[in-house]
Amino acid sequence: MGYFEGVGSMYFKKDPQGRAVFYPWGALGKGYVLSDETMEPRLRRFLKTYIILVVPVFAVAAAFGLGWIIAFTAVSIAWFHLAAKRMLSGCAVSGERLTLRESYSNAARSHNRATLWVLLLVSLFFAVSAFYLAYLRRPSGLSALLILSGLFFGGLSAAYIYMIKVRRDT
Repeated sequence: MGYFEGVGSMYFKKDPQGRAVFYPWGALGKGYVLSDETMEPRLRRFLKTYIILVVPVFAVAAAFGLGWIIAFTAVSIAWFHLAAKRMLSGCAVSGERLTLRESYSNAARSHNRATLWVLLLVSLFFAVSAFYLAYLRRPSGLSALLILSGLFFGGLSAAYIYMIKVRRDT
């Protein structure tokens, strides 16, 4: 399973009856019991496409400043919401919640250890670099954005550390 499929695994789980449940907002929202077996592969393809498109465009938006990040985030969330709503029409809402632990455990099992270590090292590098540049105030005027970036990549590093631990324990 590739990286993007592994990220997509964070949004799925089986309910006690063995049915696939999709959580479009992860641990923050409700889940939908998928009405047939063709829905899960379609949703996984959609998630993969969404991530592949959004991540690089988000990086480009970040180069233009916080206003562009906010605008792009709003547009991408609206697109995701409308697409997920359309694909899930007719699906029953699940009474089961997805915990953050389940979400990250699903992703951890979908990635190999080497990939998780590389992702951890890259995210640590970005976190340290962002904080260091904010400390130097270089480039000037971007300190807030650099601090937010450092916090984001620091949080991502913590998630990868947890996933590495889960992989080690399984």
